[in-house]
Amino acid sequence: MTGRVLTSKDEPIENALVSFKLNDGRVMRVLSNRDGYFAQSGLSGEVEVSISKPSFTFKPQKRTVNAATELLFTGEGEIYTVTGEVLDGERGVEKAVVTFQWGEGDGQVTLETLTLKCNSKCNS
Repeated sequence: MTGRVLTSKDEPIENALVSFKLNDGRVMRVLSNRDGYFAQSGLSGEVEVSISKPSFTFKPQKRTVNAATELLFTGEGEIYTVTGEVLDGERGVEKAVVTFQWGEGDGQVTLETLTLKCNSKCNS
């Protein structure tokens, strides 16, 4: 069985976990490659195929197939909003540098550094 994992903009999703649940209860797993492709051999009969990746929502998330099939899963990254203030005591910090760090559950870490403008508390 082969397939691909893409965003709605046809961009590949790397390191999505594709699980194959067999009739006898065994589960086989593979990760999608950097181009979003995956393949699993040794499957027969009815197979439940599901997909997951932290911070992504997939449609469909799960499919049941009976034969060698080319599958396509579409995922969208979840959007998070971070709000807050950088203060030194009661006073806002001018040109504060903030680094956001997050991981995707597969050992990858993304860093984003922003220089923030001061809000009204800098002038008080």
